[in-house]
Formats: sequence, C-alpha cells, structure tokens
Amino acid sequence: MNAQLEIPFVYKVPDSIYFDDDVNDTLTLSALNLPVWMTFDPINREFRGVPNSKLDSGNITIRVTDLAKSSSAVSFSVIVQDTLDPKKDGSSFKQNESDFKKD
Repeated sequence: MNAQLEIPFVYKVPDSIYFDDDVNDTLTLSALNLPVWMTFDPINREFRGVPNSKLDSGNITIRVTDLAKSSSAVSFSVIVQDTLDPKKDGSSFKQNESDFKKD
C-alpha cells in the first residue's frame, strides 16, 4: 500500500479482511507497529495520518479478536513515496552553468 509524502493518508479496513464462524460475535480490531504519523480508529476501522518522511514506511499488523479471545492477524506494508522527488521522473531542479548569462 502506498502513501504520498505530505499528503493525508486514509485507509478503511474492508469487512472482507476478517471472518468469524460465530454468528453475532463481537470482533475487536487493533493495529500494531504503526508509524509515528499514523493513527488507527478501531470503531471506524480507519488508518489516518500524514507522512512527513520517506523513512516513515513500515509493516503494520491488524489483529482481530473475538469474545472468546481467539484472534487472527494480517500484515501489510505502507510505503511512503515522494511524488515531488525529481529523481523519480528524471527531471532535476539543478541548472547548468550554461543556463546563466555572464555580464
């Protein structure tokens, strides 16, 4: 999963990510290993935040637990990308000496 540097990130955990055989069981979601810029709202099943460094990438684990304390987990990676990084598209902000006129 990708997040963009300095752009608000929101991800809602889909219902299809977990399943419980017990009908009408209450499931609790939790998140582990969140980057410092990210929060998790277990009620709305949403991850939110604004990454401020490409170093803020990481592996996140979602744990689902039922009333009997049975649990399962799934992990995914969040990669922070810098869409303004000139190295990505081959352009550069550096100008050549020949771009400047001498008086």
